[in-house]
Amino acid sequence: MAFLLILPFIAIIFLLSAGPLFFAKWWSKIGKIVPVSLATLVAVVYLYQGKSEELAETVSEYVSFISIIGSLYVVAGGICIHPYRNGTPTVNVVFLMIGAVIANIIGTTGASVLLLKPFIRLNRYKVKPYHIIFFIFIVSNAGGLLTPLGDPPLFMGYLKGIPFFWFTQKLFLPWLFVLGVLGIVFFLMDKKNDKGIESEIIHDPKIQKTIIIGKRNFIGLGVILLSLFLDPRKMEWLPTIHFGHHQLSFVREMIQVVTAYICYKTSNKGALEMNEFSMEPIEEVAFAFCGIFVTMMPALEAMRHLASSPQVAAAITPSFTFWGTGMMSAILDNAPSFINALTVTMAKHGLNIGVYGDVQQFVAMQEAANLPHYLVAISFASVIFGAFTYVGNGPNFLVKAMAEKENIKMPSFVQYIYQYVIPILLPVIVICWLIFIL
Repeated sequence: MAFLLILPFIAIIFLLSAGPLFFAKWWSKIGKIVPVSLATLVAVVYLYQGKSEELAETVSEYVSFISIIGSLYVVAGGICIHPYRNGTPTVNVVFLMIGAVIANIIGTTGASVLLLKPFIRLNRYKVKPYHIIFFIFIVSNAGGLLTPLGDPPLFMGYLKGIPFFWFTQKLFLPWLFVLGVLGIVFFLMDKKNDKGIESEIIHDPKIQKTIIIGKRNFIGLGVILLSLFLDPRKMEWLPTIHFGHHQLSFVREMIQVVTAYICYKTSNKGALEMNEFSMEPIEEVAFAFCGIFVTMMPALEAMRHLASSPQVAAAITPSFTFWGTGMMSAILDNAPSFINALTVTMAKHGLNIGVYGDVQQFVAMQEAANLPHYLVAISFASVIFGAFTYVGNGPNFLVKAMAEKENIKMPSFVQYIYQYVIPILLPVIVICWLIFIL
């Protein structure tokens, strides 16, 4: 029975990875139904087995996850940036670095939606596929390495109990290194592309500046970000629902959803139209992660049991964790890859990822031993390897689709890997492994 319960999780991960690529028309019809149906099946079994507490905690985490992701997406969609200048190599690098910083504030999905079209407009006279690929590398993935807001796997870690600013403290140097190397490589490629291109120059001084439409939505972003610090586990005065051993509170989630709704209703219509804003991408994320969160419960239980055995525990080293997490993030989705890797690593140390205190103990234990490599390895690999394929991280496929809508011929799934990932991204990852993990 335990093995059979893992099958829905395997099915969802396979279908989410292969569906949009290999049977897109069929998947577009049932892509929302399948994850919810499989999640319902697992939920019914858990209720029948008397595991309502575990189910309630998972549902609570899902609500928190989709609330922050969705609200940031909606609010960012009402902000349109229109740069009236040409994208020189220097300007482009600065733009991408700013995008990497913004990704830590509004998430890689929000930053991708907000900044892709301005980036294309900057390079309207010379845009090539590599512009979009490096945007995916830097803004849609590597940029969001510093905060739980940056990338879904880190936010899931925060929900489990990892301190908010732990990622900033421990991942700043790897983040800086990756962005520095990718920025240099992009600059050299862009400079080579510039040769022989005589860009048109806009001479009217009245429009030689960047225009931002929908500035008032920045207030909404601020409210949403501040709401994240309303943690019922640390603030006893917050209204909570006691369910068994768990304390559930949805105050911050209600603040986020209400703020997003108000921003959407009051957003500048021109900004929404220029961004071609649609709820469809976030709906797909919501349905997909509903299935992932619930069906992942039996898989996590099985992995905890497996990793607690001495033979398996001995094989779990920082390097094994790094490459294992990375490979899972590359071919699956990086959020469940992060949770699965953290589950196994904590079980090796006799700790349970489902217990908030155990997660904090795991962080403190590594700090005391001056060996924080496990959590660094898991966090870094889950985020960076997310750029390995179009399906490694949610924004990747979204950016590809948006670029193709602008008539930019993007490389195929396989071309993306052998033309850009293997020669550019993989060497950077190997160097980071040698410097920061070993």
